[in-house]
Amino acid sequence: MSNKEKPEYWASFDGEYYGIGPAASKEEALALADKEGRTAGTLVYIGEAEKFTPYVWAHLLLEDVRGQAYDTCGDVSEEWLSDTDVSDECEAELGTSLTATLNAWLKKHQLEPKFFKVVNVRTFGCDTK
Repeated sequence: MSNKEKPEYWASFDGEYYGIGPAASKEEALALADKEGRTAGTLVYIGEAEKFTPYVWAHLLLEDVRGQAYDTCGDVSEEWLSDTDVSDECEAELGTSLTATLNAWLKKHQLEPKFFKVVNVRTFGCDTK
C-alpha cells in the first residue's frame, strides 16, 4: 500500500479467511460482518489488506541471461554482465524499469493480483450484538 492510499479493511470469523469486505474503516468492516450473520459472542477479526505488488529482481534476471549466454557460447561469455560490468545503479534502474513494464502488462491484460496479506489484525467481540 502506498503512503497515499487509505487502508482497506477486511473481516473474518475464523482469523484465516478474510472474505468480508472491502471496507473503508474497522467500523464499516464490523457492519459488513453483521450483515454476514455475526451473532452475539462471535469474534470478528479485522485487518488491513496489504496488496501484493509484483517486482522484478534484476540481479536474478541478469544471472539467467548470463547462463543463457554461457549455454550458447561457452567460456567466451563468462565475464559478460558481471558485477564489475553492471553497477548497482544500473541494476536498480533495470529492476525499476522491468517492474513498471511487468505491472503495466498485468494491468493491460487484467491479470493483476486479486489477493493480499492481512496485517494489523485486531479482534472484536461482545456479549451482545
